[in-house]
Amino acid sequence: MVATSVTVVAPDSVRTWYRAFANPDEPVLFVGEEPGHVQAIVDAVLGKEDPTCVRLFSSHQSLARDREVAARLAAAGLSVRVQSETAMRAGLDKAYARHLLAMHGVPLSPWGIGRPTGRDIGALLRKARNSTQSQGIAWARPDDSWGDDVYWEQYVAGTEYSVVVYREAGATTILPPVWKGDTRRDLLPPWKRLRLCPPPPAPTGVLEDLVDIARTVADAIDAWGFAEVEFVAAPQCPTMVLEVNPRICGTMRIAAMAARVSIFDGRQLPGDMRHHEATAYAGELPYQGPAILEADVIATSRITCRASSPGRVRELLEAYGGAAHWPEAW
Repeated sequence: MVATSVTVVAPDSVRTWYRAFANPDEPVLFVGEEPGHVQAIVDAVLGKEDPTCVRLFSSHQSLARDREVAARLAAAGLSVRVQSETAMRAGLDKAYARHLLAMHGVPLSPWGIGRPTGRDIGALLRKARNSTQSQGIAWARPDDSWGDDVYWEQYVAGTEYSVVVYREAGATTILPPVWKGDTRRDLLPPWKRLRLCPPPPAPTGVLEDLVDIARTVADAIDAWGFAEVEFVAAPQCPTMVLEVNPRICGTMRIAAMAARVSIFDGRQLPGDMRHHEATAYAGELPYQGPAILEADVIATSRITCRASSPGRVRELLEAYGGAAHWPEAW
């Protein structure tokens, strides 16, 4: 009997472009993000031809559900890889994640739980502990309530980055950092802005810090599979972690295109290379046109273009109707 490895993918947003980064011979199931349907997913996996190994790639909404799916598949005798219990908790509770990262010496933006005292309320953000995609984020106000479901974080003026990691068996593969522009007082989230990979030139040591800290974060939360570490780098300050997202994330595609890595192909990840440099340039903007799936242009709710030069990336994005304020050094 030939062993069959089945990949289970939760986020529907990945369905359109998954095959561009996967082994076409590996079976895949797209199961959506609803919290129920556990047994239906189990039955669908077991219905594949002689399944023996399963990889479950979760979304924020499916982290807890997928661990239950994994437990039932393991009970049926399959070898299952899924996000860890610790990483699941870190993904669903940003305050827990911050406590955990602080214990491992990870530099964090100043924050706290409960009503902030002795601080300028106008410089603080109020965030939901179970937020995702910038939901539940607002400027703090004097009359806000500060229950257990929220925390405060000091706003840091600087440049935002994301680093996507893949961790398995204690070994972490790191994709090239993604530049997301400067923090904004209008709180426009990065997924609605221009993103670039590799980043424009940064102050000495910043990009190296991103890689080193991302590896520490992946170990601290005991990540399996993909995780995104979000950073802010400010002048005269250490590079600080804002959040960790142990799941399929929005910056995976642009980083994979820039590094030319088939991130869903089990023959490439995990792999021997622990730090992938960008071998091409890639840019990404919000997009509302028809879906596109080509070698160097992929478009869903965002359009991602790859080329051998920054100028060509800009030409491609502008050709599809994208407009943005481009950094001078990229």
